This record gives sequence, structure tokens and C-alpha cells, in this order.
Amino acid sequence: MHLGNYLGAVKNWVNMQEYPDTERYYCVVDLHSLTTNYVSDKDSKDQIESQEQTLKTAANLIACGVDPKKSNLFIQSHVPAHSELSWILMCMTPMSWLNSMIQYKEKRKKEDSTSVALLNYPCLMAADIILYQPSMVPVGDDQRQHLELTKLLIQRINALSGLELRVPDVIKSEHQRVMSLKNASNKMSKSDRSIRSRISLIDDPEMIKEKIRRAKTDSLGSITYDPNRKELYNLLNIYASVKDIPASNLEDYLADDNMFSFKMKLADGLIDKICPIGERYQALLQEEDRLLEILEQGAKGANLKADKTLATIRKGLKMLPRDM
Repeated sequence: MHLGNYLGAVKNWVNMQEYPDTERYYCVVDLHSLTTNYVSDKDSKDQIESQEQTLKTAANLIACGVDPKKSNLFIQSHVPAHSELSWILMCMTPMSWLNSMIQYKEKRKKEDSTSVALLNYPCLMAADIILYQPSMVPVGDDQRQHLELTKLLIQRINALSGLELRVPDVIKSEHQRVMSLKNASNKMSKSDRSIRSRISLIDDPEMIKEKIRRAKTDSLGSITYDPNRKELYNLLNIYASVKDIPASNLEDYLADDNMFSFKMKLADGLIDKICPIGERYQALLQEEDRLLEILEQGAKGANLKADKTLATIRKGLKMLPRDM
């Protein structure tokens, strides 16, 4: 996981744990991770999501602050209802809806070949949401179109079945999208070939300092919060998020800084925020049995909720019940 994952999503999840009288379900999306891994026989085996990587993602989430005592944390494929509801939703989804998804069109341009799963990805994401009947869903800007599709599918299920499944509200991330340190026209991503384009949640202090020192900026010496200076704008937004400073106050806060001194402040702020996460993560990896127990308990809670919702949908669609 990288800084963009943390600021764009996980930090929000952690904050939501303080909401009173709410249930929370967070999953490690191992099914989603398979989307493009098997599209060609020539694909490298190391592209395939391993058991080890799934556990590492779970450990990262807990290290970031997802508390198993407050939230159900589980592996997506350990709740079979996700796959079944995804198929039902695919049967309700016109091709035109999926072909219009911006992420699909962008990824299709970049790939020599794409899988059916890439096209149907939003249906599985919709199932991930619908099964838990949430009142609120935290999403980043890049997932808003997928959530709109989810709302359309809920309305379609309700129209076909007479059910009244809940249409969730959106909780937008408070933070600007985190962009690449090498090219602020692209979002920070683990798929970028350059490790210097992103801050990993397990980077050590020296690596963080080096990446920020070499992060792309412009030749102007002043610090201004200007979207037209997109590389600096990205770094300033990261700084505001890490230090919990309103972006509107940044220029006053950094009035005496030049580019170098600002970058050093940013690096120090990231080290204070990221390195404790990395330390907790490494400790959790040494307790695999505990990690597996957390995920098993999370899956039990998730299966109870998901199976109940799926049974309601199956009944509404006049499907023969399993427990006859």
C-alpha cells in the first residue's frame, strides 16, 4: 500500500470508526486483484496476488488504524455472496453502462489485451457495497462513477423485485487525490514502474527523504498554492493532509520557506506519519496466527450480514431458496 491509498481511503475508514452506533465492514479485495492477472498465458507468475500479499494488505490496514474490535475486516473471497451477487448484477447491467466507465476506457487504452473482468469490475464493486446495506460509503474521486452505477443497480433491483434496498450516501475524502511524485498528471499508483513515483507505507526515513528530495517541482523558488503549478500543488496537498492543516492556510504557514526547506518539512511530516505504520505492520507480520484469526472472525460477521441480504434479493427475484 502507498500514501495515496492511505490518504485517499484508509484514513477515512479509520476516522469512521468513531461514529457511534454503526457497523463497519472493510475487505481485502483479493478477487478484484485478479482482474488482469490471468489475461494472457505469458503473464508473469509474480503478477498474481499471492496469499502472502493478501495477508500483507490486511496487516497494512490494521497498522493504519483499522481496529478489528470496531470493524469487520475480512478477505473478499471468504464471503461467497460477493461473487454470486456480482453475477446477478451483471445480468441486470446494460453493456452501454459498463462501456461508459472512465476507468475501463483508460485502462483499455494502456493494455494490449483486457479481460472480461476489467469490464465487469464495477458490478463486483457494486456487490461489495449492496451486500452490507450501508447508509454511507467512503469513496475517492476516481470511484465516484462506480458508485453512481451502484445506485442505478440498486434502483433496478428495487424496481424488479419490489424490495427497498438502501441507496447509500457518499462520504467524499477530505483530501485531494494524491498524484505521482514524478508526474503530477497521473495519480500515485503501485503499477508505476518507478518506485520513486510513490511513498510506500513501509518506506524507511531515508527512502522517504530521498523520494521527496527528488520529487518533481518547477524552477520557481516561491511557495504558492496554485493548481497550475501541479507538481508543487500535489506536494502541498500531501503536506496539508499529513499535518492536518487547511490548504487555504498553506502559503502563510510556509511563507518563510524555499523549495528545499519545504521539501524537508514535508519529508519530516511523512516520516512522523508513515514510519510508525511501517513498524506496526512489521510487528503484525510476525503474528500470522493472530492475523488469520482476525480475518476469520471478520469473515464470520461479514457472511452473516451478506448472506441475509443475498437471501432477500434472491427471494425478491423469485429465485428458488436454498433451504427448502
